[in-house]
Amino acid sequence: MTAFDRIEPRLPELIDELASARVPDYFDDLLRATAQAPQRPAWSALERWLPMGEIARSFPRSAMPWRPILAFAILTLLVLGGLLVYAGSRPRLPAPFGPAENGVLLYREPGGSIVSIDPDTGAKATVAAASDSLGFPVPARDGRRIALPVFGSLSPLPIIVSGMDGSDQTTLAGDYREVDALDWSPDGTHLAIVANEDGMQSIIVAAADGSDARTLPLGREVSQVTYLPDGRLAVVAAEGPDDSCPGSTPDTNDCALFMMAPDGKALERLLPAAQFHGINTLAPSPDGSRLLWVEWDTGREGRLHVFDLKARTDRTLPTGTFPEVYAINRAWFSPDGTSILFDLFEADGDHWAVIPATGGEIRRLGPEWPGDTPDAAWSPDGRSVLVRYPTTGGDSELWLLDATGSGRDRKLQVNVPDLPTWQRLPS
Repeated sequence: MTAFDRIEPRLPELIDELASARVPDYFDDLLRATAQAPQRPAWSALERWLPMGEIARSFPRSAMPWRPILAFAILTLLVLGGLLVYAGSRPRLPAPFGPAENGVLLYREPGGSIVSIDPDTGAKATVAAASDSLGFPVPARDGRRIALPVFGSLSPLPIIVSGMDGSDQTTLAGDYREVDALDWSPDGTHLAIVANEDGMQSIIVAAADGSDARTLPLGREVSQVTYLPDGRLAVVAAEGPDDSCPGSTPDTNDCALFMMAPDGKALERLLPAAQFHGINTLAPSPDGSRLLWVEWDTGREGRLHVFDLKARTDRTLPTGTFPEVYAINRAWFSPDGTSILFDLFEADGDHWAVIPATGGEIRRLGPEWPGDTPDAAWSPDGRSVLVRYPTTGGDSELWLLDATGSGRDRKLQVNVPDLPTWQRLPS
């Protein structure tokens, strides 16, 4: 058997035999060239600037921490769900001005009880038991509470505020005598009250929670007050400290029309007494841009005026469609501000009527008045007008009149001593 002759042990010897033992011919030229060229600067070597070894090194991969991420996601969903439940549990409220849904009707029975009635079903409920200190119910604009002032009383009496069902009764700070007017602020936190303070009819602004009440320092007699949508107050008051407002007759009134901040500051006279002969009502438009008032002057017994609060201009509503002889006592803007409701006294019979807010054709509503002057008010949704017609023997008829004048009117089967007030509900 022949042994296999491996080449590996003899490989260095063989290479030495094959290699040339001489220097290349171009070696001298190579040395001359390198001697003349400088060495490359150190900054041009990228490895001196970048950690090439670290970049080239591979790092071990760790698993994604899914458990904390999942826990955070679940916590976020729980928080969002709680916020949605909280928001859904909060009661929706109607806007303080403008159209709203119709709620219950509220009135004071002859015995003194405060009662609510559903105008659709006729269902009645007692809001508060009979009491001499509880007066006519005035609902807040948000439909959640009512104030119960006793109007006109010479004796000092408290004003009670309660929930719509009579719960959570609060007594406003102070006692009030000869209350002529009361209005809720747009946000429901305060009430502006015209009452006798030290022998003068003044404006008292009371906190609805009973914490405070203060008399506005106007230094003049006040007849009417109403909140505007922006929180300011429109006021009918004596032009000067010694003037009478109201006077013994409309012709002798020295009342002027004012506007001011809710704290009584920045009092601005809009119309002087010589131009203003307003009576009974002072109604702001739902957008707060206009004031509606009724003039009563010799030869102009009942004329509708609209005062532009932005332009500070006053105009009489066109009378082209009115009868030749007529009179008006009270007027109100509709909830959407497009129409005006007013009482129309004329030779052929007296009616409630509606006219466009810019003037136009008159629409007479309901039957001719059967007896004394009735009371009326817009429904919160503006589709109907609630009217109380006094009849003989101290009784009355309560009607819902179609505001379009189509005659689709409805008599409510209830006899009330005064015109009920209407709760506003969210649309």
